[in-house]
Amino acid sequence: MAPEMPGFALVWWDDFDGPAGAGADPNTWNIKNGSGPNHELQRYTNSTANLQISGDGQLYIIPRKDGSTGGWTSARLEGWNSFSCDPGHLMVFQAEIRLGQNPGWQQQGIWPAYWTLGVNVRQGAGWPKCGEWDILELINGSTTNMATLHFLNPAFNGHDQRSSGQVNFNRADFHTWALKVDRTPANIRDEKMTWYLDGNPFFEATPGALGNADGGVQWEDVAHREFFPILNVAVGGDYPGPPNDQTADGLESGMAVRYVGVYKSNTQ
Repeated sequence: MAPEMPGFALVWWDDFDGPAGAGADPNTWNIKNGSGPNHELQRYTNSTANLQISGDGQLYIIPRKDGSTGGWTSARLEGWNSFSCDPGHLMVFQAEIRLGQNPGWQQQGIWPAYWTLGVNVRQGAGWPKCGEWDILELINGSTTNMATLHFLNPAFNGHDQRSSGQVNFNRADFHTWALKVDRTPANIRDEKMTWYLDGNPFFEATPGALGNADGGVQWEDVAHREFFPILNVAVGGDYPGPPNDQTADGLESGMAVRYVGVYKSNTQ
């Protein structure tokens, strides 16, 4: 169950309650089918071979390799609901996740992530105008998470990012990964976004860090718009490179998720 957070209301969540072997709730999640972006090699499916409930409150995302063709399948879930941080308030996206335990040499090309996109990507805005928050993202069995904020920089009308937030962690354990949007300051230049591992901050973005201390459209794109949560395990692609003959499939190259939740502060 998604935990309570003092001073906040839990406005949306999934604790993956259900019988073992069942699929994720299609009323909560847009379960993608077909190819992925970024030159990924896997095909996303809604098959319970790639995506299933554990029976004890976990969601498993499981990359699979076809032994006869060498092709890969996996799963990607996008929340149907999207959320924005109200002026004068705080908002938190949070999930508890354990990554697969296969050693790094058996996870070449494996790319798990807990992230978000701005809902206007569903309305024709395109990327990176929609904005993207990478809360948990790593490759090739790494024990270092990369927090990244992607946005459209109007100065040159192209993709820009801030991604200096790296933090090491123990893959053997479940960890809580969160991003908090803070719109409590009266002046937009004092707003901020903060990434957390197990309640400890490890990365922060501000309007000034995005190149406009007075806010500007790029800050509004990433901090004021509605975003929806995404969970996926990609295989191959621009970031990790392709898998090799030693890359192992199965849950120990995948992801287990206990809950995903969105919280909003209930007082100013």
